Amino acid sequence: MTDKELHFQALSIINDIRKAEKSGERIPLYKMNPLEARNAYLAMTESLSPPAPQVFQVKNFFIELRKIKIPIRYYRGIKHSKKNILPVTVFFHGGGWVIGDLDTHDVVCRQLANLGDFDVISVNYRMGPENSFPAAVNDATSSINWIANNKINLPIDSSKIAVCGDSAGGNLAAVCCINSKINSGPLITYQTLIYPATHMGSNYPSKNKYDGYILSKRLMKWFEEKYIGNNQGDFSYSDWRISPICYDY
Repeated sequence: MTDKELHFQALSIINDIRKAEKSGERIPLYKMNPLEARNAYLAMTESLSPPAPQVFQVKNFFIELRKIKIPIRYYRGIKHSKKNILPVTVFFHGGGWVIGDLDTHDVVCRQLANLGDFDVISVNYRMGPENSFPAAVNDATSSINWIANNKINLPIDSSKIAVCGDSAGGNLAAVCCINSKINSGPLITYQTLIYPATHMGSNYPSKNKYDGYILSKRLMKWFEEKYIGNNQGDFSYSDWRISPICYDY
């Protein structure tokens, strides 16, 4: 792949990042500690995102499970009223299972709620390295069960649950679907996986071909190490909870 094949807007962003890193104005995320990387990622998303569109309703809740509180954010789109009973899309943010939160993906969740005939619930699952694998998976699958039971009486049709996520969030969305199938969990009617990370530890030719186009091999390795943590000897990269593409249907 050459730079000429890139859209001019993407090329402009990539060139700015490369220049800033070369000059020392920008430190690569993999050279930061997790807190620094999270703050840098939030600042980047805020600088690149459009203004947050107005929606009908936004509410913050906590899912309380096993003495764990999982923050979630509920969205109802601008064209719907409080009386409508709607399907729900459960959204898992990207960020390599290490960075990202409800705020980094607030705009995209608002857009989804406004454009679709469904509500959106964004899940702020636990991340590495403070909470290594399988904490994020446990939070994601538990959130599906909690939403299906609709314990806080949201105006949603809990028999019509979809999942969506970008990158690491796409990984968790796919894992939730497999988990529901294996363990007879809540029916998930639809999944939308946005450039999902589905095969950790893989060495596809594309990793070399597209290395450095915002995402790099070094950054992916950093994400993987922070996510798996000290558990690397306990799990295989072919575990479907880590690499859902490896699940044998």
